[in-house]
Amino acid sequence: MFISHYAVSLAAKKIKPELPLWLLLLGTMAVDFWSTINRQFELAAFYGHSLLFVGINMAVMAAAGLIFYRTLVNILILLFLPLSHFLMDLVTGKMQWWAGGPHIGLGLYSIPWLEFIIDSAIFAGCLVFYMRLFPKSKKRTIWFAVIISVFVVLQAAYNFFLS
Repeated sequence: MFISHYAVSLAAKKIKPELPLWLLLLGTMAVDFWSTINRQFELAAFYGHSLLFVGINMAVMAAAGLIFYRTLVNILILLFLPLSHFLMDLVTGKMQWWAGGPHIGLGLYSIPWLEFIIDSAIFAGCLVFYMRLFPKSKKRTIWFAVIISVFVVLQAAYNFFLS
């Protein structure tokens, strides 16, 4: 899943508007960020998506919640973000979650059209949920429709042409 990882951040922002969106996005995407760094420096590619690294991301996010946002709900939301990445990747990929371990997951990337439908639906649903933070306006509705369209086109490009 690509855009669904972002979608979880939007849903979390709707639930707890006082949490900054950049922090929520970081919480959901840190796993992919570190995987990319690992590949660039030819380290073991699985490290970024390993259970150990997801656990470290969860601890860092929970610590940020404890230090800066101090309520149990905020801490739990920040703790959940890296876990959501892991759970979504179980659906879409087949990855090695620990050194020497088997490749685990449903592997929906091998069925691009199905993964595209699921990912797009999750993103659109979370964006609509997020939109409820703001007063209704025609201009804002058009803007969010454009955002959904752009991200869905990016997801289609990834599913059908880049992977």
